[in-house]
Amino acid sequence: MVSYDCGRKQAVSRWENGETVPNTETLKLLSKELDVSINTLLGSSRQLVCQCCGMPLEDDSIIGRNNDGTLNEDYSKWCYADGTYTYHNMDELLDICVKNMVNENFTEEQARSYMK
Repeated sequence: MVSYDCGRKQAVSRWENGETVPNTETLKLLSKELDVSINTLLGSSRQLVCQCCGMPLEDDSIIGRNNDGTLNEDYSKWCYADGTYTYHNMDELLDICVKNMVNENFTEEQARSYMK
């Protein structure tokens, strides 16, 4: 057991020093255990954007989750939760998004056109 712990500490040290990065499966496990996105673990500056509504995913707290509780970096929590898409079709999505986009500078028609 001691040699295993020593090997694990060396691996983490190499990650911390930028010598290596964890493999994909390890990143998934760490992401789930630490409740942060893989993007956050890697310290990447890549901007995540919801592939459904286009919202920037700037914080792990607004990233959607798969049915096993892991983060799904493709969608916001409003578009995808517990492994299920929130909207059943494009019209449903548009109806919700357009309501949130309308303001004194953006009419409903402009918002709907922009979203399409």
